[in-house]
Amino acid sequence: MDAQRPPPEKQTTNQTATPKGNAKQSERKGDATGKTPEGAAKAKTSKQAVTGSGNAEASNYAGRIKRKIFRARRKSTNIRGAALVAFRIADNGTLQTVSIVRSSGSKRLDQIALAQVKAAAPFPPPPAAVRRDYTFEIMGQR
Repeated sequence: MDAQRPPPEKQTTNQTATPKGNAKQSERKGDATGKTPEGAAKAKTSKQAVTGSGNAEASNYAGRIKRKIFRARRKSTNIRGAALVAFRIADNGTLQTVSIVRSSGSKRLDQIALAQVKAAAPFPPPPAAVRRDYTFEIMGQR
């Protein structure tokens, strides 16, 4: 039972663009000869734009690390305070060093903070131009 259906009809719409914003100003910026009048906007190219590499990956890397740490499995605690943890990420994404920079005042909370960073490792390999040393505050009960 193979019924053939007719092809769907194409729908056409009549859309016309209406000038909004500074379209009138923009149309006067150049002329057909390719000369730009004085006062017209000029595009500047940077070395980065020429090479074609953006810095979005480098800009987002610290946020990815923070998100991975705070989503890592953590032992529950009812201790108040916050420990400041410093760590270094190797070129391949492994955790190179981790230490407590500022203690929470509780040895147990400090251990939990260190364990949380270790549980999040390994991290994604860092981009070439991004820093490798990070410091995050890990909080106990609020």
